[in-house]
Parts: sequence; C-alpha cells; structure tokens
Amino acid sequence: MIEDNAVIGGCVAILPNVKVGKGAVVAAGSVGTKDVPAGIVVKDVPAKPMMTKKEYDAKKKNFVEKHLR
Repeated sequence: MIEDNAVIGGCVAILPNVKVGKGAVVAAGSVGTKDVPAGIVVKDVPAKPMMTKKEYDAKKKNFVEKHLR
C-alpha cells in the first residue's frame, strides 16, 4: 500500500504487503522488502533508511542553491 504524498523513484520494486508511509521516499533502483515509515527516505537493495524527508529536503535545497543558481 502506498500512502498519500509518497514518492517512488524509477525502477523500484516493492514487494507485496509492504506499506510505504505518508510522505516517504523510495530512491530509484531500490527494493522495498519491509514497511517504510512515514516521512523516511530509503535506498538500496534491500531498502534501508537513509534520512528523514525533512533532512532530504534541506540537502536538496542546499544542492540547488549551490549548483543550479
């Protein structure tokens, strides 16, 4: 089950009965074998927690400001 505002990257496999919580992010190429809590970013095979969505958004903002402006 994929909850509201979750982001699923390209080429992701999510196994049956795995829940992706509200606002969670599953990075491209990951394999979801366990539930992903709300607001957590996961990556790898099998998918493991990487950081919170809030930390991810801050890093993304810093990257954009540094490299794309």
